[in-house]
Amino acid sequence: MFSNTLFKKTLKDNYKFWLFVTLGLSVMLLILMMAANSFAGRMSERPGGSEGAGAFGANMILEQFYTMFAMLLPLIYIVITANKLIAAQVDRGSLSFVMAKPLKRNQVSMTQGLFLSGSIVAMFSVVTLVGLAFIGATGLDIEIGAFLLLNLGIVLFHLAISGISYLASCVFNLSSKSLLIGAGIPVFFFIANLLSNFSSLAEIMGYFKYASLNTLYNTADILAYSGNMIWQFLILFAVAAGCYAAGVMYFKRKDLPL
Repeated sequence: MFSNTLFKKTLKDNYKFWLFVTLGLSVMLLILMMAANSFAGRMSERPGGSEGAGAFGANMILEQFYTMFAMLLPLIYIVITANKLIAAQVDRGSLSFVMAKPLKRNQVSMTQGLFLSGSIVAMFSVVTLVGLAFIGATGLDIEIGAFLLLNLGIVLFHLAISGISYLASCVFNLSSKSLLIGAGIPVFFFIANLLSNFSSLAEIMGYFKYASLNTLYNTADILAYSGNMIWQFLILFAVAAGCYAAGVMYFKRKDLPL
């Protein structure tokens, strides 16, 4: 069910892009954490200033990171890589060479799926370690438990998004169609979530939150340790597992132009 040779080849083909996105996220997190640390220092020096104000500022900056940068940068990686792993190879005809190893279809689809999902977990493991190292070195007033939950949640979110993109890559033989669905649906989720933030201007805008998976990654609930995050995380995990499993099964049975 797993091909070590194919995994190594896929890693070699994609590690530079993964490294670029991972470094970008890590640097952006460090910049925002340094800004939060500077803000906390200024607040504590003011007459009547409190450490609580610094923690509030740090949480606000974390929310900005996890609802914007940690959403968009990995999304670009996911869409491009998911398409490249299956659909692009079918489209170019290069998958016929891979299948001639010989490798079973299940080995190809499961190996590629494990690479994509594993690379996302590895990406945010690095980001998490960078953040923890900065917090430990500077004493930034961020609760470790909340920080870890933010990273767990964003991993589950991107696993769900990558599952959708991977399923599209397994279903379609043309890159254009794979990207249309694999990128179109996640982008729609992002836009729908943005529109839902304007519910104060028009009530109908609030309904867009029900059309977006982004709603299930609620940083406010996570930072407040709300019970809502449990079922939100479970739904994201179910979407991820379901989409990856469906992709593997569909690829096994579909006709390939090899």
